[in-house]
Amino acid sequence: VEAQASGRRSKESAGDMALTLPGMHISEVNKWAAVVIACYVAVICFDILLERIPALESFRIRNRIQKPWVIGMLIFSYSLLVPALFWNLFNMLIGAMDSVEFYTSSESMMEVIVMLWQDDVFVGAILLIIFAILIPVVKLWLIVTAEFMKWKRPQLAGRCIHFVQMVSKWACPDMFAYILFSYLIWDMDHPPTLTGRFQLDLGFTCYAMFCLGSTVSSLGLETPKIESKVSEPMPKWAFVLLCFMAAVFSASLAMGLALPVMAMRLDIGILVEVGEIPADYVPFIEELHIAEMASTDVTILACIADMADISEGFDLNSWIAVLLLAVFVIALPIFDMIALCIAALQSTRGTRSCAFAVSGKLNKLAMLDVATLGIVVIVFSGRVYEKQGVVISFGPGVVGLIAASLCHHAVFQLVSAYPPASPGQDEAEEKSDENDSEASTAIP
Repeated sequence: VEAQASGRRSKESAGDMALTLPGMHISEVNKWAAVVIACYVAVICFDILLERIPALESFRIRNRIQKPWVIGMLIFSYSLLVPALFWNLFNMLIGAMDSVEFYTSSESMMEVIVMLWQDDVFVGAILLIIFAILIPVVKLWLIVTAEFMKWKRPQLAGRCIHFVQMVSKWACPDMFAYILFSYLIWDMDHPPTLTGRFQLDLGFTCYAMFCLGSTVSSLGLETPKIESKVSEPMPKWAFVLLCFMAAVFSASLAMGLALPVMAMRLDIGILVEVGEIPADYVPFIEELHIAEMASTDVTILACIADMADISEGFDLNSWIAVLLLAVFVIALPIFDMIALCIAALQSTRGTRSCAFAVSGKLNKLAMLDVATLGIVVIVFSGRVYEKQGVVISFGPGVVGLIAASLCHHAVFQLVSAYPPASPGQDEAEEKSDENDSEASTAIP
């Protein structure tokens, strides 16, 4: 009992344990995850050093080649996509009394997709295919297309890059889905009566690094100049509406973070029906209140706190999850909303401001909407586990997240209609014209 109690999140079990978590040992996962991250950092540092070589930088500018760090991040990110799809994404075990195994699984992204399709959970399978496969392929195709078109059709090439920057983060919902799902399994662990273990494996590391790398590098892609419309001051009615939506955003986000966004229940009746446990076990299971112990709810704040806890062992993937939730889901949307409010205020006054330019970057990195869609993905995909008695449903907090995401997008569109002029905008346009002229004359 003591060994099992201490192994709730460490994912390592003593040799005499009857129930053991499948997949790679946590120490091995940490080691290889650290190698992946170290290689990523090394590639970025090497590419930044290349930019310091004057001859190479001059050659790059003359030929309109993307910055080395952008090319390096894109190549390394896409090199991780294949292992991200085929290596184990997670390992899971649900059992009781250290002898009754309700469900055990060790699956990759592709195995999950195949399993969903075979079990007729078509919506979940299609969503995973779109986010994990289709969007990354479309992004890469558009980037390559833009590079070929940048000389003859620069305006179309610029629009391709802008579209890539907008959709790049939408390859990430699956990542947030399994982060929140892992908390549901961890929270149902009540040894020795009930065992719930979940470990994010190396496939998750590769997929997370792909998502982050491809999204950040897409923002560094240099685009041909697209003519911008003349800025008009924001009317007072629009500013009042913006303030109202910003207030709704704040309240909705607080609601979405504090209330459960997903819930999971263990249906013993389903387990008996499919023959996972004998009917004679039901009175004993009810007496132990296993179904009640397995009833778990997940809030984003509780998930962050639980994954940041290292008292029971260090898990590098858990800290990647903390970074994603705390920074990209919570902090960046808040900073973006602040930048939008500042930009709107400057627009009403008719003064120049760089706040909207900052917001343009933050908006493409903020993933509150992506995480919300990830919850939808896991609820639909979770239907595949109903045969094992695991029932996943939405929590009330998802309403707050949806409302906050809609307000965030509405405010961004409103400010986009009345953007303030950026400081030095005229000078930047003149410099861009000069660079374009020099680059054009360099081509025979």
